[in-house]
Amino acid sequence: MDLLHRLQEMFAIDYAGGRLIVTHLTHEQISAMTGTSRVTVTRAMRSLREQNQIDIIDGHIIVKASRAI
Repeated sequence: MDLLHRLQEMFAIDYAGGRLIVTHLTHEQISAMTGTSRVTVTRAMRSLREQNQIDIIDGHIIVKASRAI
């Protein structure tokens, strides 16, 4: 999630409910950036989607807006 927050600061635009990272990234590319395996990235992305922190639209990642309590 830390990498996604940094990427959204550099490459994201406002999108309904969050920020759309306009750069297309594969799980393999993300794994190279984070020093993990592609399988680990796939599992982490699935977990983030299940937690409603991100969504994927046409291969692009949306970092959903966090709501203050």
